[in-house]
Amino acid sequence: MTASSVFYETYRDLEPRDVLVLTPDIETYSPYISAVFGAGNHGETRIPFTVADRSMMNEGDIASAIAALLDLATSRLGAAEVFDLLSRLPVRRRFALDDDAQECIRRWIEKTGIRWGLDETDRLNAGVPSYRQNSWRAGLDRLLLGYAMPDEGSLYGGILPYDDIDASFAETLGIFASFVDALERLSERLNEPETLQEWRLVFLGMLDDFIVADADSEREYSEMLAIADTLGELFNETLHKEPVSPEVFTSWVRSKLEERRQNLGFMTGGVTFCAMLPMRSIPFRVICLLGMNDAAFPRQHHAPSFDLVSSNPRPGDRSLRNEDRYLFLEMMLSARDLLYISYVGQSVRDNSSLSPSVLVVELLDAIERVFSLSDGSSIADRLTVRHRLQAFSPAYFDSAGPLFSYSEDNFHALSSRTYGGGERPPFVDEPLGVPGDETCVVSLDELIRFYGNPAAFFLESTLAIRQNRLMTPLIDREPFSIEGLDAYMIREELLEKILQGSDPSDILPLFQARGIIPPSGIGERLFASMATESAAFAARLTALTEGAAELPPLPVNLDIGGFRLTGELTHIWPKHQLSYRHASMRGRERIQSWIRHLVLNAAREEGYPTETILVMRNESLSFAQPDQPVLYLENLLKRYREGLHSPLLFFPEASLAYTRKLDDGLQKAYAEALAVWNDNPFSGLHGEGSHPAVQRCFGNTEPFGTEFKSLALELLLPLMNFQETRS
Repeated sequence: MTASSVFYETYRDLEPRDVLVLTPDIETYSPYISAVFGAGNHGETRIPFTVADRSMMNEGDIASAIAALLDLATSRLGAAEVFDLLSRLPVRRRFALDDDAQECIRRWIEKTGIRWGLDETDRLNAGVPSYRQNSWRAGLDRLLLGYAMPDEGSLYGGILPYDDIDASFAETLGIFASFVDALERLSERLNEPETLQEWRLVFLGMLDDFIVADADSEREYSEMLAIADTLGELFNETLHKEPVSPEVFTSWVRSKLEERRQNLGFMTGGVTFCAMLPMRSIPFRVICLLGMNDAAFPRQHHAPSFDLVSSNPRPGDRSLRNEDRYLFLEMMLSARDLLYISYVGQSVRDNSSLSPSVLVVELLDAIERVFSLSDGSSIADRLTVRHRLQAFSPAYFDSAGPLFSYSEDNFHALSSRTYGGGERPPFVDEPLGVPGDETCVVSLDELIRFYGNPAAFFLESTLAIRQNRLMTPLIDREPFSIEGLDAYMIREELLEKILQGSDPSDILPLFQARGIIPPSGIGERLFASMATESAAFAARLTALTEGAAELPPLPVNLDIGGFRLTGELTHIWPKHQLSYRHASMRGRERIQSWIRHLVLNAAREEGYPTETILVMRNESLSFAQPDQPVLYLENLLKRYREGLHSPLLFFPEASLAYTRKLDDGLQKAYAEALAVWNDNPFSGLHGEGSHPAVQRCFGNTEPFGTEFKSLALELLLPLMNFQETRS
């Protein structure tokens, strides 16, 4: 419930322009004002409003961009803060960047491993070793060389070309290079003392290199030019001609940006939110005072130690506290119909009572002395309304209580919390028709990909809904370890090099150039450890092949139960089909290897083996010749077709975990499936139920019903019967 809503209910002829809301700190309250009054949906009628008296640095696009430039030029030039600067509207206008170009630059920053620092010299000045890896110049060199020549897996002049540059973004690459050049020039200028006249030229150069105003920001741009003129006036009118340090210049400019206000938004026809300023005794029908807390008003003036006026006060000296007391009296006299005073009355820590401003206490005391109630109760208690902590509190929707709310969103939130959201409707009410389904031609790759995540396959193939990758924050520090996807990629490339008989140390410079391993000796030692591990894994694979030559790929063209399965099997040796990944064993790998094993045995090609071995980092297993490979494949294909019409209640990890524990009882099997479904709060690993596609199709509740159990048994019980763990 907003105060204005109550006023409009009480005074029917009240208009938004009749309401003035003042606060001691408009910058603190401004985001909350916009959140409450600016967020409208469901066709709600919103109360028009404006926020006045905000400082130019917090409200203006150009002033905030200038402040970011001043901070950035003397910082580490981290990837996130530099990209944040490039994303600001005045800077985007200066470099003519649209959304696609901006997203392209962000992808380049991420893929080329740019973390912080302009170059090796910049790193040396920051007190760290002078390495170029993960710097802006290293990433830009990769991009420029990648546009000029393709990536052939080798260095050119110590630089690895970046191989994912579209020719249509050539202009964007040039813009990105010019932005980095401008940032380097500014960084150099802001690290040396200059005279006031030279600082004026630096400030004007900053505006010219990074800022372009539009029609809405011309006034703000003229204020920036006025700040530059002030620097020139200081140089001409003072006797100080000596160089001024960058810290003093930066501090002075920031103070000017904080002082200057755009003076917009006051009395524009809506509810006016503004700061408490002297001489603003304009009559309004309703005046609201927000933030009248004990420590916030009257405001305190903390004079610096060298202020002689404060240390030796005299009659007539300005007192901010006394000005605020007079300002409070002015605001009371300006209210014609209603005066509304709000303050934080309870602690967020222990719910204890907090006193309002001393001026509010004095006002209540004065009212108590003059007025009284017939029942003898406190008039201060009658005038004070205690609100709840949350806007969706039941007290606001209780017809018998004094509080009320007009918010539909908060009412729905309370209803969902009290009565529950009801049973979630199914994502698909009935099976959908799939174009071309009558042909029943299935490629082996599609079948394998389907059983890797049936929900995601349904969204992509049937509904053409592709789950966008969540945008992760840009990293501002160089790598100190090798983890996650980078570690897996390095292990896979090392393994292939070793199996081909190459020296793994030959690809160390490539990974260093990509910026995915720590610099200097730390990265070399980590790489050597991973190379040793990959060599041991390769030895396991070599021992299984027994030095025999790999058989030719086996073409697949099978007619099974009205389906035609096509594709190709590879990695087959005389004794067995070999599947491997230099990663930890998961249910997905078991199921995919099982499908290839069934296809191998269903084809029954002479000279080809009937056994399949799956080798992973932490575990190995083999599949014996199944008794009915065609029947098992037919079941998989039928469920594949069902999964094209509606989301299939089959989940590789949870279904396999359930099936593996069935011998220990249904309760343990369900607990095991639940363990891989939910997130692990201790390890930080996400469960299978957190996948976006699974969330969209099945919601937050685990769908472990009868259909889930029957599908798990039907599709995975044969896998369990024919697999054997190897040492």
